[in-house]
Amino acid sequence: MHSQSIRADFLRLRVQGLSLATIGRQLGISKPTLIKWNRQAQSDINSAIAADLQRISLEVATIASNQLADLNKRLNALKQELLSRSLHDIPTPVLETLAGDLRQQIESLKSVTHSSHPPS
Repeated sequence: MHSQSIRADFLRLRVQGLSLATIGRQLGISKPTLIKWNRQAQSDINSAIAADLQRISLEVATIASNQLADLNKRLNALKQELLSRSLHDIPTPVLETLAGDLRQQIESLKSVTHSSHPPS
């Protein structure tokens, strides 16, 4: 009989996506035993994988939202700078390029934040 610790290691490694052969080598457990454990724990494995994917998705969305807020602040600052300058002071090509780049980054992050939120 194998200890609960070994079985917990098996579940952790399986959730991480390791193959049964790799897990067998790491833990020193026979493949038939791992196949049996895999069948018995399949719903737990699937649930843990789904929870990990949801956590990662939320982390990505949070990071993207933070970046989006920062980029919006920077874009607004550039817009204010453009509006505050008289025509003869404006190095327009540089500011317009920066504004365009920021808009592209914002649109890219918007698509990440929308696609990263799991359906309710």
